Amino acid sequence: MPSLLRFGSFRLDTQSHLLYRHDDNVVVPPKAIDLLELLVSQPGQLLTRAQLIEALWSDRVVEEQGLSQLIYTLRKTLGSRPDGQPWIVTVPKRGYRFSAELLSGSAAPLARPEGGGAVRVAVLPLTDATNQGECAAGLSFADSLMTRLASQPCLVVRPLSAVRRLPGDATEPLRAARHLQVESLVEGNLQQHDGRLQVELRVWDADLRKAVWSQRFEGADSELFALEDAAAEALLRQLLPADRRVSPMPAMALRHADPAVRAHLLRSRFLWNQWTPSNWHKAISEARAALALDPDNAQARYWWGVSLVALSITGQVPVAENIRHARALIQASARLDAELDLPFEGLAAIALFHDWDPETAQHLLIRAIQANPGNATARDLFACALSASGKVDAAIREAFGALEIDPLSALVGVDVGYMFALGGRHAEAIEAFGKVLALYPLFAHARLYLSMSLAFSGLGDEAVAEARQALADAGRDPLISHELGLALVAAGRRREAETILAAMQRRAADDFIDAFAPMVLSARLGDLDQAMDWLDRSIEQGSRALCYIRVDPLFDPLRAVPGFADRLTRVFSPTFPAVVGTGDARASDVRRYGSADRDRGRTPAVR
Repeated sequence: MPSLLRFGSFRLDTQSHLLYRHDDNVVVPPKAIDLLELLVSQPGQLLTRAQLIEALWSDRVVEEQGLSQLIYTLRKTLGSRPDGQPWIVTVPKRGYRFSAELLSGSAAPLARPEGGGAVRVAVLPLTDATNQGECAAGLSFADSLMTRLASQPCLVVRPLSAVRRLPGDATEPLRAARHLQVESLVEGNLQQHDGRLQVELRVWDADLRKAVWSQRFEGADSELFALEDAAAEALLRQLLPADRRVSPMPAMALRHADPAVRAHLLRSRFLWNQWTPSNWHKAISEARAALALDPDNAQARYWWGVSLVALSITGQVPVAENIRHARALIQASARLDAELDLPFEGLAAIALFHDWDPETAQHLLIRAIQANPGNATARDLFACALSASGKVDAAIREAFGALEIDPLSALVGVDVGYMFALGGRHAEAIEAFGKVLALYPLFAHARLYLSMSLAFSGLGDEAVAEARQALADAGRDPLISHELGLALVAAGRRREAETILAAMQRRAADDFIDAFAPMVLSARLGDLDQAMDWLDRSIEQGSRALCYIRVDPLFDPLRAVPGFADRLTRVFSPTFPAVVGTGDARASDVRRYGSADRDRGRTPAVR
């Protein structure tokens, strides 16, 4: 089927699974998009209800009402053809057919992992067969299996960050499968003795509630990679349906012969994903430990670099000098390993949050996702870049795509809510933040955003309570919290909000404070001249929040102020090429679009 299909005023992109009316993204549930793609794949032909249910839900037992609801959703979305007839015609007691002439074309090079009929799989870190605890070799062996399995389009594999977040009472296989929302779970153990390695793997079926396969793999320590490959191939034969063809497995450029190095790298990656300053510092320590063992390691430089990016854009360290250091580390990782796709993701974060260039960030992320379609972090960042460009509806779909890959990611869950908030859909944002907090009650990042959506919804007292709880959980000073200030304004407690603003002004005189915070609070209190002064300081500092200035409702009070359009021009002055090619990812392209001489020379944030 062509990658882009046109009918009437609609465009259906079958690679990115997006529907457009003219140039506007039309948001519909993913399963409805899957149904539409089935119907348009055979225009004019009858597809029976049984055929559609089998294609959409495979071996799942689904009532016909579920299909009827999807048909209703599509008809409501598409409306009628220009001649007044429906796009989807019901053939009574039989099924449906799509009634339209289709025009084909080429689509964008972005695709999400295969949806309907895909098998959801998780791989737990292998335990040491002697002491039953986690070991470096077991962690790296499991990560290798995840990477191999994720290369198959019909498998959706939970990432390492998801399985490492399992609570202590959910590590038993069937409980883990339920917690991770998968049909199949792989677990096992490994033992090293006298230069030999023995690995035993088991596959558990969540529906049957039992282990359905096990196999032992043995060889010399020097044959580690061959054992990993043999185990992955055996697992694929067990996990894939009989009618699914095995796609060629990728070369494993990220593997390292020393399990200790691999363990440091995995821990660095995991710590980075915890999204707190203390863990970013720990991630840097793990990356440096890997470099002590392997001075030419590309991944270690990458995780060190993106940890510096995270610390910089959140105002924890001086921005300009640390971003320059981060660029240099990420460029070095690309030079050392031309097959590594991670540098595109890291440079995209710099382009979006430091250079305020969401268009370049999107092109770099397309490269990262092409190389690894199962990268939930890259897809989440792509959603952020889309929203910063004003494409909020498309961003919501991409954020949900990232959540499909890693449904337990607290960060992705928060970004789903944030995308809703940017679109003014605060009721849905509140629901999304609530889902994250149901899993992670102490995740202050989610609670602070929940507070702001409650404030925008006129629920000031509730917003104040959530903000105070989040600040207590995070150990932050409430006197310099714009989130609490906004909640107090919404609750009609202006005097207390003004006290917070005064505290911010005193702090800024002697220490670093992100000027974005007093800017939005000044604007909400109605002092627009002062807010514009803070906006100028925020631009000088390079505040990450300015990348959303086009769409963030926090900037709404300033949009009619004379001079605001001039500030927009300053924020989005061109620093990168407008278009990045979409061919194979190459280290030379990383160096081209990540050149350190593109830094704007902003004033470093002084702590």
